[in-house]
Amino acid sequence: MPDAPKAPQLEFPLEWNGKVIACDTPEMPDLILRALKQLDLSSPVCRGSGSAKGRYITYNLNLLLMDRPTMEKLFTALAAIPGVKMVL
Repeated sequence: MPDAPKAPQLEFPLEWNGKVIACDTPEMPDLILRALKQLDLSSPVCRGSGSAKGRYITYNLNLLLMDRPTMEKLFTALAAIPGVKMVL
């Protein structure tokens, strides 16, 4: 049986155009900004499209990540926000 293909290696610094899918609440953009600030990162939090039933919204972020540990901390911090369903 052939080996599964390996995931490509990420090269840092890395420009990350990410999405946060979260409950559509008025405080969510501020919660995302606070999580970024704790890691000394900044990005506009741009409201994207909403779900069909209006419960969830996508927030778009654009960040320059300098290394893998920072990327992992970012994903952990964003996922820990109450109401965040997914970080892509």
